[in-house]
Amino acid sequence: MLEVHSKTNYNWLVLFIVIASTAMIGAGFDNEIPLFMSVLLVLTIIINTLICKRTVKINKTSISFGIYTVWAAISIIWSVTPIRTVIETMHLILYLLVYLFVQLISKEGKDKLINVILVVASGIALLGIFEYLFITGNRIHSTITNANPFAIFMVMFFLLTMSMSIRLNSIPIFALSSLFATTIFLSGSRAAIISLVASLVLVFFQIQKNKLRKAIISTLIVILISLAFSQLIAYFSSFLIERINLGQSILDQLIRKDTLISSSVNGRLEFWRVAYKLFTNRPLLGYGQGSYYSSYHIEYGMNQWYSRFAHNNILQILSETGLVGILLFLGFLLNIVKSVISQYRYVTKPIWFWGMTAGSTAFLMHTCVDFSWNFPAVSILFFFFISMMSYQGVDDFTEDLNQDKTHTIKRTILIPVLTLVMVLNIWHIASIQMLKIATEREQTESVSSALELAQVANSIYQVGSYGWSYESKLHNKLYQENGDPIELSNAIEAAHKAVELEPYNHNLNVELALLHKQSGDYYLTEKYLIDATKYSAYHMNALIELSSFYLEQGNKVAAISSLTEASNKSSLAISMANSDFEKALLVDTSARIYLTLASLHNEAGDTALAQEQFTYLEKLASEYEAVQKYLNN
Repeated sequence: MLEVHSKTNYNWLVLFIVIASTAMIGAGFDNEIPLFMSVLLVLTIIINTLICKRTVKINKTSISFGIYTVWAAISIIWSVTPIRTVIETMHLILYLLVYLFVQLISKEGKDKLINVILVVASGIALLGIFEYLFITGNRIHSTITNANPFAIFMVMFFLLTMSMSIRLNSIPIFALSSLFATTIFLSGSRAAIISLVASLVLVFFQIQKNKLRKAIISTLIVILISLAFSQLIAYFSSFLIERINLGQSILDQLIRKDTLISSSVNGRLEFWRVAYKLFTNRPLLGYGQGSYYSSYHIEYGMNQWYSRFAHNNILQILSETGLVGILLFLGFLLNIVKSVISQYRYVTKPIWFWGMTAGSTAFLMHTCVDFSWNFPAVSILFFFFISMMSYQGVDDFTEDLNQDKTHTIKRTILIPVLTLVMVLNIWHIASIQMLKIATEREQTESVSSALELAQVANSIYQVGSYGWSYESKLHNKLYQENGDPIELSNAIEAAHKAVELEPYNHNLNVELALLHKQSGDYYLTEKYLIDATKYSAYHMNALIELSSFYLEQGNKVAAISSLTEASNKSSLAISMANSDFEKALLVDTSARIYLTLASLHNEAGDTALAQEQFTYLEKLASEYEAVQKYLNN
């Protein structure tokens, strides 16, 4: 490990909490940990500024990313999913805070910080190995919740420790490198390994020629040992979890020939196609920060490929924030490159410099083929790395040897901006918590009590489509209880607000349509059900509701058309189920669709089409025993 000294401050501990907590709790993915961490950083910077009289400085890299973040925030004006714009903009702010916070840490504090982060990363790696040995026997993800972001997370630590170990000739750090490399192989992430190999050359930069050969050999030995250890783990896991494929080759898990083209390549090509089409629809502004998942419905290709992320951060930025956004982001990347180049000529650098440069490069490569940028823990590590590379000479706030020109932010500007960031985070967190409490009140107290709290939350936080949808459901529940038409009117109004905030959400359109159906407005019922079918991708519920509506209206031809479309989606819907329960539900729904269509075709005198649907039902019954009851009846 790095040598540390006693003279230090405790800002390093705050950043350690931010990095470690985010990495250990679901990688900060789809939880509020990043928002809490932003508040912690803001409070610490304010304390440093007001009490310790230490202020934050900015350079070209932080300025360029700050401008990109502002543009992302502004996109809420035209965003098709404002709540995601808010959340993901807050994530960008967190990354900027991490970048700026590093300069508040002394040289000794940085050494301590790296040491303890490596300990935490080792724990995450070991957890992944135990996961392989005792639970899955397959691709691991540890605390990161997905194998690919986990792999690049480990790649960044491997490159850091490998660079440090060959310079320090430290056996413990060599062992750490081997541990991280082992988890990379066990993750089965091909893109992460390619990124590692492509970035590995940076690890050897500025090593003396007489030591270069030994460094390369040491690196190869570590990789080979890790590969052998991975194979050994794969072998023993066969016994520990009683897998059939005894002695499975780790190379087979990495190559996975059956998914190389059919899944990895074809899937990504489809995600990229959708992102590009979305960009061409709105080339200048995009659909709003964080909107890719919601706007995907517009260009969905009616196939098995459906993703929340574009698996290419550049294309995702293009689709979400347009040409303006991508130019600002590329300006940020250019400044990182300039910073590294400007420091290349200086012989004396921190021991971590080239390892972090290699890790950052691998991360950026990985974001071109995967969604690692969207996992806050991995992105936080990236911003920590690039900041450590930029702010490398600040020693106890007395000497700034940073080669990039910096500008001090006046306290009269810094404090209000930080306060605004903290208020925005608290605004989001508090509003979401209020809605969670409202759902508990609905169960434990009354619908009216839940509604009161939901209305307060929505009045404070008006950009959340979920909040308005929930309020609409509560109004409708009260309408079902007391028959008050005002409650139905309020339910429709709240549902309209939800749809306005997220127009391409098929579930919200269905909810609004059914409310209009209750009110007797059949024109708007049909309109919103048709809109829902446009944006329902492989889901069948909108088509089923539309066919039911047509049957009630006596329009059997239109009902058959809608159900036939639903029938065509059934196999894909079943294959995309997220759980066994959901799959069973979809299987049952598909069986009912086939029976209904067969009955309708019989009534229309088309026995051939009726038999075709019955054949589909028989095929489904041969795959799922639960469907046999429909054949027996």
